Amino acid sequence: MLNVFSNRDVMSESLSKLLPWLTDAEVDDICCGLKQNAAKIRYLRDELKLPVGAKPNGRPVVPRWACEELLAGTPADSRKKSGPTPQGAQPNESALLAISRR
Repeated sequence: MLNVFSNRDVMSESLSKLLPWLTDAEVDDICCGLKQNAAKIRYLRDELKLPVGAKPNGRPVVPRWACEELLAGTPADSRKKSGPTPQGAQPNESALLAISRR
């Protein structure tokens, strides 16, 4: 007899990889042993240096890209996606005008 539940588990596992954030089960695996949501958020933010938000129910929300970069061994400094733009960064007006003239 075919076990339907195992196929459903495989499908849900592969679909979770398409989400832009980690599932609750994945967060629980990373924060093994921690029970309180605030403790999980502190661990993810302070120890692993991951960008963390909180859901309305208090559970942590972690972007999948940040966790994948951490597991790939990318340094924490290069994982920072946001920040001020450099002072010298300005739009190239001459290139914009050249394109618009075409």
